[in-house]
Amino acid sequence: MFTPFVLALALIGGASPLRGRVVSGGSVIPGVIISVTAADGRPRYAITNAAGEFAFEVPLSAHCVRAELPGFETVEVSISDVRVPMEIELGPPVNDAITVSCVLPTYISCHAPSQ
Repeated sequence: MFTPFVLALALIGGASPLRGRVVSGGSVIPGVIISVTAADGRPRYAITNAAGEFAFEVPLSAHCVRAELPGFETVEVSISDVRVPMEIELGPPVNDAITVSCVLPTYISCHAPSQ
């Protein structure tokens, strides 16, 4: 029979699945890069599938979960219970516009006077 002490030792350093999905405006978002950094400082990475879902095997500890996709703002979420599936909400797409302007130099043409 396991005592509470033995069970606590079994959980320390154990791993658990961390599952979730990424949505924006009610739609699932595939191709999102998900990074998870646990207390050990070692990042783990996954990419959401066509259903916007991701899954990791992570240590049982607090985690920082980061969701990144070009065109959207990056979202960071701190979680303490990895056993609860999570849903990450990305904001609406960011419409960053880059304006490139250029000023052409003015050339002055010099001609020698004709004789």
